[in-house]
Amino acid sequence: MGAFKKAHKKAPPKGFNDTLWTSFEGKTSRKRRFSVVMLSAAASVVVLIMIAIYSLQPKTLSYAEKQALLDEALSMFPETEQIQRAQHILYEDDLVIVYTSPE
Repeated sequence: MGAFKKAHKKAPPKGFNDTLWTSFEGKTSRKRRFSVVMLSAAASVVVLIMIAIYSLQPKTLSYAEKQALLDEALSMFPETEQIQRAQHILYEDDLVIVYTSPE
């Protein structure tokens, strides 16, 4: 098996290492390295901003909390109860309710 491997081993073309090093030089240049660092920093800032936005979203209220807030808001308008008491339902349907008032 060793002899087979040695017999079928391919030799690299002449100047292969020089070609590889010239292709690597473009990727290791200062300008490219600077752009990679800046893109990494920008991506980190975007991730931090997204985390901040997500943490600042208001929490959802439970049904009881919503009901308490609605009751508090309705208690600020006492005249609405008087108006609703004075109205009578003339016609009621699934989509439409028609009220009348004695005035």
